[in-house]
Amino acid sequence: MRGGEAAFRRMEATVTAALDETRDVVIAAGGGWMARPELRDRWPDAVRVWLRVGPQAAWERVMGDLAARPMLDSADPEGSLRSLMRERAAAYELAELSVSTDGPTPEETAELVADLLAAAFGPARAAQRGGTGEHPRQGSSPPLSGYREPERGETETEE
Repeated sequence: MRGGEAAFRRMEATVTAALDETRDVVIAAGGGWMARPELRDRWPDAVRVWLRVGPQAAWERVMGDLAARPMLDSADPEGSLRSLMRERAAAYELAELSVSTDGPTPEETAELVADLLAAAFGPARAAQRGGTGEHPRQGSSPPLSGYREPERGETETEE
């Protein structure tokens, strides 16, 4: 992208602000979005989904297109990826929904997310909204997870 990371971050903030009034949609933000409180806190009623990926699977996904990953140090791209994942982990853990993407296909992951949302909010939530776009939820969503959660003290970014 012309302008590098700084231009991308400005565009990310502009698009986030433009979507403030948008409801009942899926927005796929970049990996750094959750690490920016000024962006993630703009939507207090959002249900944020952390599509978790372990460091090895993440590396396998990006290693073929390192030129498109300006955040990765060219001298040690795998090490910088792992470091970036560790730095962002606390922000990602704020997501209301967490699903491991290391094993399932994208289609299976989408089905799991849909199933977990339906289990958490079910048809009653859809009826409460009545098509108005209002978010009736007060406070935060219940934490949900799919597949295996890391054990206490374990993180998926540990080496």
